[in-house]
Amino acid sequence: NSLKRRTRRKSDGRVQSVSIEDVRNEEEQMAVDAFQQVLTSENLLPARHDDYHTLLRFLKARKFDIEKTK
Repeated sequence: NSLKRRTRRKSDGRVQSVSIEDVRNEEEQMAVDAFQQVLTSENLLPARHDDYHTLLRFLKARKFDIEKTK
């Protein structure tokens, strides 16, 4: 998973704050960037889906085969 949760707990067990560290794999980043460029050039990328994690999840479901995504 590319998101890791870090929590800080108070002595009574309640969560004080939650921060999420965004760790990205370089190969996955390159694949997402390429996919994003293809979709943008063909005007197929709605703004609501234009984020790294959504595109990565979509690509992983298709085993990073851009031809399957069309």
